[in-house]
Amino acid sequence: MKNLYAALLCLIGVFLAQTQSHANNISGGKDTASRSSIARGNFRPPTTNESLKSIKTDNGLGNFQTPPSQDSPAKTTKSNSLSRFYKRPSNDSLISTINTIGFGNFLLPPLNDNFANATDVTAFVNAACTLLGTYTTVGATPDQAKGTCWTNGPNNNVWFKFTASNTGFINVKVKVSGLGETLRNPLLAIYDVSSGFAEIACQNSQGASTDLCLSVFIANPGNVYYFSVDNLSGANAGTFDLCLSDVVPATISYSGTPYCAAGTANVTRTGIAGGTYSSTAGLTINAATGQINLAASTLGTYTVNYTIVSGTCTTTVTTSVTIKSVPVATFSYTGTPYCQNAANPSPTFSGGGVAGTFSSTAGLVFVSTATGQVNLSASTAGTYTVTNTIAATGGCGAVTATSPITITALPAATISYAGSPFCTSVVGAQPVT
Repeated sequence: MKNLYAALLCLIGVFLAQTQSHANNISGGKDTASRSSIARGNFRPPTTNESLKSIKTDNGLGNFQTPPSQDSPAKTTKSNSLSRFYKRPSNDSLISTINTIGFGNFLLPPLNDNFANATDVTAFVNAACTLLGTYTTVGATPDQAKGTCWTNGPNNNVWFKFTASNTGFINVKVKVSGLGETLRNPLLAIYDVSSGFAEIACQNSQGASTDLCLSVFIANPGNVYYFSVDNLSGANAGTFDLCLSDVVPATISYSGTPYCAAGTANVTRTGIAGGTYSSTAGLTINAATGQINLAASTLGTYTVNYTIVSGTCTTTVTTSVTIKSVPVATFSYTGTPYCQNAANPSPTFSGGGVAGTFSSTAGLVFVSTATGQVNLSASTAGTYTVTNTIAATGGCGAVTATSPITITALPAATISYAGSPFCTSVVGAQPVT
């Protein structure tokens, strides 16, 4: 047992001696260069009064530590593949770092760095938002043109794609304000590439840590659409999350359209309340309620917008409304009175009047109640009131107008000669009765 214990102590002593020897070999002396042939080398610990001029590694990645106070190497060379950097002291002067393969510590770009490798996020539509900075622009390179509303770029843009659903709507939110989200001053643009490379929505940075949001009504459900996420130039690249939804947040309609230019029209809304109504010039609309003053509006067809704002997320839904003029039924029979054997007269319209349905009392016969033409010979002589009625349509109530017409009978004349027959011998004119 004693012999075994002695042998163990001997082995430990040999090991310590070899360790010390190895340490001395790699520590170097004054003004000497140190080289390690192992795969990872650890330089001797630094002191505080040395000036490191240049350290060169045979690979692209070097890990520095500061040299000792007595030493002032011009260059330290390592042939290992990876070394470790250590913090240099405050009074050390690191002049340069040289890599013989020409580059330093670079990150590989994200997989969706370019349009051709866009990440498909269709499966995440209507799912929960991603968390903790799932996506990144770090290491990404510029690809395609910048969004038309962006201040600059592309800088570090990455690409995503989705297949549009039959709702015809998509809401894309880029989150940069949450835990693990380090991207700053985000940029967002959505594209339709079914014919060309058409931008259909764009949003510029709204602030360093402000989320972005775009809502788009899509013309071609079933098609694949793309969107690009970028950051402003400078130290803004970082991680971010996405929220995607195809649920239309609200709908609006004016069920009575087209409307007559009289009275008011009220909107029918479903979904989120509290939005703002607007339209183009000519339509008088209440921005809070959506009620339209028809009488005060100019005739025509308008697009009404209902805009919902939540933070930087703005969604606008639309509908169409048409305002028509009030129908006019004014007419007259300008040739009245008419003789029964005269040509059948038709009404003359004035003030924008149009034909509706014509009617009158018994005795007056129309060639057509749709045109108002009167059959004089078939009518009983007399004076009549003719009514032109335009039925309620297009939001306008029924409109009527009246006009008189007089029909006179043909003159009746009879004659007789008292004493007829006469003899040829009668002389002189005979009176007629």
